[in-house]
Amino acid sequence: MTYKADTRLPLEVLEKSPFIYTGPSLGSFLFGAIHGALNHHGRLLTRVYPLTVYEVTSSKKLIDRIFSLCFFYVNDNDELVLFLTHPCWLNRSDHAPLLDFFLTKVDELAKYGGCTCIEMEFHDVASYVAFPTSLTHFSYDLREISVEKNDLSLLQSRGFQEENTIHCYEQSVNEIEKRVQDEYTTSSPFQIKSLAPSEFNMLHAKTEKYPVKAYTLSRRDPFPAFINPLSQDIVFGAYTRTRWFRRGELVGYFRWTPNLFEPSLAYKLPVPLPFKYAFENYEYTYGKIVDWGVRGDDPNVFRSLLSQTSHSMREKGYELLQIGNVHDNQSGMKAVLTQYDFRMVHTIKLLQKQVN
Repeated sequence: MTYKADTRLPLEVLEKSPFIYTGPSLGSFLFGAIHGALNHHGRLLTRVYPLTVYEVTSSKKLIDRIFSLCFFYVNDNDELVLFLTHPCWLNRSDHAPLLDFFLTKVDELAKYGGCTCIEMEFHDVASYVAFPTSLTHFSYDLREISVEKNDLSLLQSRGFQEENTIHCYEQSVNEIEKRVQDEYTTSSPFQIKSLAPSEFNMLHAKTEKYPVKAYTLSRRDPFPAFINPLSQDIVFGAYTRTRWFRRGELVGYFRWTPNLFEPSLAYKLPVPLPFKYAFENYEYTYGKIVDWGVRGDDPNVFRSLLSQTSHSMREKGYELLQIGNVHDNQSGMKAVLTQYDFRMVHTIKLLQKQVN
């Protein structure tokens, strides 16, 4: 038997590991491609590679074995990185040799791009995970994807080390509302206002003002942090209350999104955003906070924004609230989540390997 690699998206990925794509170039993705180029220090690279390893049997039959979406991005240190989504097994066999071949091809791609390192996300799932489930625009339905613990040890034996750990937590909207009512005997010290998309884009351009913020691969490179203009995301900002003629200061924000997996799976839409009518009035169960930034580590800012977000979800009929992209050094956010009895439902282990 022979292993070979190709840059294509197998149909079996849609069947065995349903996903949704919400990044740039939605139109081209509908036709099986993701266009995009990266210019790094004068060198032009194709941005995205859907890497598939397949087996050629003795009877010349082709069997797709493993798939991952690979893309180049520039991290905040201006280093070029090759990133891989969680390896998706399509047809398992003796997977150690397959994984070796797959990682050899990944190494070749990283060296071709001149990358300093390779990064990969590896999922550890405790319960249902709402959209988005990835640090990328390519989110698997984690109830379906094959996540096997021994794959992690195999990757670690081949040079990957855990660089970061990013968590997702969940609590019911009604429980959050109840606790907020019991906790606040006076009005919140902050005013909460909705932010327009243009205002939110300005926040991302001034990330140094928000030292406590959600984890993201890069705020330097617009590709991983891309916010699709067709998305249904809602952003709330927390302002200090005005005094005399002084304007209130923005001290934090939360951005949340409906769980696009619900209408996407109901209507079989792997690229949901162009079909706005299919999900705009959908009766969602889950909402998810995916991004935030806070000027300091004041827990009252977190509480005020969480209260407004849960209230907004309850008005829309949502039952459960999740918050993702919480990494281990986020003490303020984790303290509030512990206080409100959030439970952890998902962990992304961000693995890294240096390119020799």
